[in-house]
Amino acid sequence: MNAPQIGRVDIEHVASVARFYRPGAVFGDPHTATIYITWQTPQQVLLGAATGRLARSDLRALAEALLDQGIETIQAYRAKGAVVPGGILIQGGEQYDLWQVDLVLTLAAHPNPVPGDTPGRWSFETCDESDSHITPKGTPWTGSNAS
Repeated sequence: MNAPQIGRVDIEHVASVARFYRPGAVFGDPHTATIYITWQTPQQVLLGAATGRLARSDLRALAEALLDQGIETIQAYRAKGAVVPGGILIQGGEQYDLWQVDLVLTLAAHPNPVPGDTPGRWSFETCDESDSHITPKGTPWTGSNAS
């Protein structure tokens, strides 16, 4: 028996992890929070499996970095009764609701970060360490994700 021939194999890097660090953190310091990012389309991601403590300014920094990469819409599941700032409920569930945020509209409607809410440094990692959107470990957060 001959095995079927495969014409081509595509490997897609559709998952990323955003790691958040305390202000002044350097390489080797523990992260304070993580968010798993699934790339659904070139313009939309699903955020999930968040752990740790995140300030609104941390989420804003993540939103700005995603917008810089062409992401216009984020979706996130939240526990029943929880909300997503700037989000619209698009699907209700028994335990979790699916929310959607238009980043362009939401960031334009709230142009200034919350006073006194200082974000820490964070890194945005994918499977390909050569990607330009990775903040090198040991680099303080500067308000953008550019290296």
